[in-house]
Amino acid sequence: MKGNREPGESNPYAAPLANVAQPAPEVGIAGLIEGGRRVAAGRGVSWIAEGFGLFKRSPGMWIATMLVFVIGTMIFALIRLSAWR
Repeated sequence: MKGNREPGESNPYAAPLANVAQPAPEVGIAGLIEGGRRVAAGRGVSWIAEGFGLFKRSPGMWIATMLVFVIGTMIFALIRLSAWR
């Protein structure tokens, strides 16, 4: 029986009193491409090649970034494991 509660009653399992229906999305939202954008399947290969080109420009920075990430992840994992003892 939706909406038959008193305003001061606090039952976390009761249906909400407010109208919670999702509003319809606005037409013409900026950045929305109607129907999506299609590209050729081969574009994926060139996308990976472009990414590798970015890596070739400064591999040291990418390797250092990944090392910092991996070492940081290991440190946080050790902190979490030490908290279980």
